[in-house]
Amino acid sequence: VKLMEEQQRRLNRTIISGCDLIKSNEKDNVHKGIVILEGIIVAAEQPLKSADQLILTESQKQFCFYYLALANYQLRQYITSRKYISLVLTKHPDHQAAVKLKQLLDQEIQKDSFIATGLIAFTVSALVAIGALAFYQAKRKA
Repeated sequence: VKLMEEQQRRLNRTIISGCDLIKSNEKDNVHKGIVILEGIIVAAEQPLKSADQLILTESQKQFCFYYLALANYQLRQYITSRKYISLVLTKHPDHQAAVKLKQLLDQEIQKDSFIATGLIAFTVSALVAIGALAFYQAKRKA
């Protein structure tokens, strides 16, 4: 029992360390936080092999998913962020911070879609103008 309690304390410290890195304004720290939290989740999902294996509670898992969503949002990795926030909202649809983050994600994804559509329209217009100019000059020489 004491061993399990110590493991849970260590696990909690590691999760908090990962979250603290994610809260940083430094991209490198955010990436390190992602590696830590994703590593915890992967390790906890492995089949039980020994008594010292990580056992992640549902609450800890949801906490990690939220911070992974937040980190990916900060890095403008909106699709990955949406994946993690969906995992949180599936279990906790009333999670206020997760709901707010999903709203922000939807706004950013929509904004990116508008920008992409505008760039495509501009590119097509420029190509048509260049083609028309080339056609006009070729016709003028003839």
